[in-house]
Amino acid sequence: MSSPRRKKYARLLRWYPQRWRAEHGRFMLDTLDEYASDQGIMRPSLAEAWSIRSHGMGERASYRWAVVFAALSLVAFLGAAVILLSNTLLVPEVGVVRTLLAVLVGPLTLAVAAIVILHRRGTLSAPVALCAAMGSVPTFTFMALAAMSVALGFDEADAGTARTWFASAGLLLILFTWCTGALTLLVPLLSVLKNKLPRTLRWVVASLMAAFLSLNLAGLVMTSGQIFGSLPAAALLFLAIIKAQRSQQGVQPGKLPGARLSQPPYPVKVPYPVKAPSHSGGTKSGFNKTGFNKISAVALFSLVLGMTCAAFALTGSNWDAGVGDASRAMNLGLAAGALAALPVVVLSAVMLLPRFGAVMWFSAGLACVALLVVAVAQLLGAGHSLQWPLILAAAVMVGFALAVPLGRWISGRLALRVAALGGLGLACSFLGIYLVTAAAFVAPWGAAVLLFYSLRRLANRKSRVGPHLVSQH
Repeated sequence: MSSPRRKKYARLLRWYPQRWRAEHGRFMLDTLDEYASDQGIMRPSLAEAWSIRSHGMGERASYRWAVVFAALSLVAFLGAAVILLSNTLLVPEVGVVRTLLAVLVGPLTLAVAAIVILHRRGTLSAPVALCAAMGSVPTFTFMALAAMSVALGFDEADAGTARTWFASAGLLLILFTWCTGALTLLVPLLSVLKNKLPRTLRWVVASLMAAFLSLNLAGLVMTSGQIFGSLPAAALLFLAIIKAQRSQQGVQPGKLPGARLSQPPYPVKVPYPVKAPSHSGGTKSGFNKTGFNKISAVALFSLVLGMTCAAFALTGSNWDAGVGDASRAMNLGLAAGALAALPVVVLSAVMLLPRFGAVMWFSAGLACVALLVVAVAQLLGAGHSLQWPLILAAAVMVGFALAVPLGRWISGRLALRVAALGGLGLACSFLGIYLVTAAAFVAPWGAAVLLFYSLRRLANRKSRVGPHLVSQH
């Protein structure tokens, strides 16, 4: 007959997943009941109950949880960004929804996904991970309330009306956000710094780091989370999918079997044929001296042309070219700079072809089409009704051009791969907005990197060939 104490332990073990209880539950229950009987304990203590609950939740929190929470975060951030870039932001209720998505739902689910991954990797123990996840709820709740309070305060100031109590509570809510965020970060920081510093010094360092990180992260989320939040969410979703696929195949990250594996633990796709090295002067990147000479020449041409376009965009109104005002000069310079970036895109695809395979041609073509669209949008001029829609379309093309090559690291069903690449492409699209609008200023930097790389390769090749020729003589 089961005792009341044994029944209480059995209820606590329900926090563990059913599969775990079927395999270890009976042994764990007997061990807990026997220990409590030897110690004269009539019921589980609060600390013991907390430990069992947290470890049970830790067993439930698999990489699939991380995938789900990261996907929810990505959807929330993308929704907030779409509202920000559309005319629906003028509706007050829509502004509240955008704040909830960008400051509460998106960051909270992103934090939970990161905590799950850190726990599965062994960086955070189950009690520490559960404390961090629970502390994230009031932290981001206060953060969302603070953002809405500050926004309401600005609206009331612009309207010239008296400030309400909620608009006046912005500073207090920011203080609550800072304190709860610091306490939430303090627990994992103390866990990470354990056994690395003396106890007193560990508390001082962890407290300072928690206060600094809480303040900076809160400011970052409140100011730019609605635009850039989708990028870390997409990156974390990509990482969680890969981790989930590896864990399903029975290989835990960092815990490979002791024997050397004859094959990798997950399928590896080779997108291009592997050829034996030739003796015709080629390098491991697939280019010989003539190839690097051509790359350096084109990169130098693009560098000079791109710098000229950037200079014209900034100072073209002062040139004796009959341009007119500075806005028109800026549009013409940006259009020409977008065209000057085309060789840089093609050369980058050629350089990355041995690593990512033929998919780089698709990415390069998509990026080139995006640059042509941007050039047309800039030629239409500022204020044209089609300029902003064309720039957004070009940004989406660039986002997917950046995301498609990463698909080689995702295996599994086609629907999963398409969904992951779709989310990653949409997230990179917001980075693409800055890339396409500033292509005239970004292209010279890319050309400079390609020129430096090709010249360095040529110099290394000469240093290898020189001693060989001397030894022959």
